Amino acid sequence: METLNLNALVAKNIKIELKDQEYIIPEQPPMDFVIQLQEIQSRGAKEKKADKQLSLLVEVCKVILNQDESKNVDEEFVRKNLTLAQMNKLAQFYQEQIERAAKDPN
Repeated sequence: METLNLNALVAKNIKIELKDQEYIIPEQPPMDFVIQLQEIQSRGAKEKKADKQLSLLVEVCKVILNQDESKNVDEEFVRKNLTLAQMNKLAQFYQEQIERAAKDPN
């Protein structure tokens, strides 16, 4: 009999440094989070107005950082503390991490 030990798939964390704070978020977030993130990104891809696209990018960054349960990040915090380049990098980096973790057998 073969055994599939799903406990061997250890979830890792990612540390994000922003100014004087660290955010510890899961590399493999729960499925509900992935669906939420994809839904926001889908709305952003369909949106034609630049200000609406930027608002959705702020929302993406907010939900990513809020995975650190010790923090309470709102959209105002994201707008005041992250540059546009940082927001884009965070969204891109986290999406790549999710995809890489999904393909990693360990």
